Order: sequence, then structure tokens, then C-alpha cells
Amino acid sequence: MNWSKTLDFGALLDTQTALVAANDAGGTTNGPSLDRTKFAHGTLHVTVGSPTGAPTSFSVDVKVQESDDGTTWSDVSGAAIPTITTANTDAKIDVKLIGLKRYVRAVSTVSFSGGTAPAVPVAAVFTFGGVTGNAIPV
Repeated sequence: MNWSKTLDFGALLDTQTALVAANDAGGTTNGPSLDRTKFAHGTLHVTVGSPTGAPTSFSVDVKVQESDDGTTWSDVSGAAIPTITTANTDAKIDVKLIGLKRYVRAVSTVSFSGGTAPAVPVAAVFTFGGVTGNAIPV
């Protein structure tokens, strides 16, 4: 194998924190603005841990939003994780970034039924790929 002709996958991918790992006590959390202009595709990967505080049930919804300026946001159609209602669950969705605005972010909404001060760990990363406007480096 000619190693000088192998792909540099590091130049083609970028993984960024979409939701900082935290014990979420309910409500809505907005992730940071992520500049996606160099990339054609993305995968949002969400991890939900085990709830504390003994809730009878919980749900975690995560969606992707887009923005021209990182200030005014709108939902990306079809870019939402199916509702997570089971502890220790991973979920992911693929998002076509071509045609979206410059910035994207993840938004989580967590709710509980019952329990005493319930919380659940939630974290997410966005992996960007498919460099736009460039040939694949070999």
C-alpha cells in the first residue's frame, strides 16, 4: 500500500460539542452555535444517562436549529431525534447541511413525571463531514 496516497480523514471530519454533558433537571437547553459552512453533511449523536430523583417517567427531545447570524433561530425540518424515554440510550440523526443557514445548534427539551428533584444526564456531539467546495485530499 502506498501510504502517501491514503486519505486524511481528519481533514474531512470535525466533531464538536452540541450539548455540554450535564444533569438536566427539565426545561429547554440551547447548545452552542456551530459554523457548518465547510461541510455538506452532519450527524447529531445524543446520549442520555440514567435519571435520578425517581421520576415515574421522563422524555428527552432533541432537535436541530439553523441561523444566519447565531442569534435568530428556526427549526430544521425533519431534523429531530425521536423522543427518548429510556435510560442509558444513544440516538443519532443524519442532517443534510447543504442549503442550511451558516450556523446550526442542538436544542434539548427534558420533562419528567413524578419524582423528587429529578434530573437526567444529557450530552450531544455533532460530527460534520463531506467538505464542500474541495476535492477529497489523497
